[in-house]
Amino acid sequence: MKLIVFSGLPGTGKSSLAERQLMLGQSVILDSVAGTETIRSRWHQLAKQHDAGWRMIECTCSDESLYRSRLKTRKRNIPGWHELEWSEVERVKPYYFPWEGEHLVLDMLNSFTENFLKAKIYCE
Repeated sequence: MKLIVFSGLPGTGKSSLAERQLMLGQSVILDSVAGTETIRSRWHQLAKQHDAGWRMIECTCSDESLYRSRLKTRKRNIPGWHELEWSEVERVKPYYFPWEGEHLVLDMLNSFTENFLKAKIYCE
């Protein structure tokens, strides 16, 4: 059983049935910006509380023009939710703190397959 956190600024390719799933002995993947230490610490404690492995994956996109382009064409298809714009990323950026400790960074410049394989190996 593991608790795997996908984190990153909005739109980089990265949520909270976590406790219920862990209580059932099931692994959990959280998809969240998780920009503050408060939420990160809470999730880490939750993993410890349920003897779940802790893996942290941070999604980034090191090419801003590609990042903007992907965000502009992204369609989440979630009824009632607006699509994110670059201004939202800029608004969140100052509140997003770098992760400390062991974690995997996936750059969206790499292919999906490459990132998937890196994440799979890291989470095993």
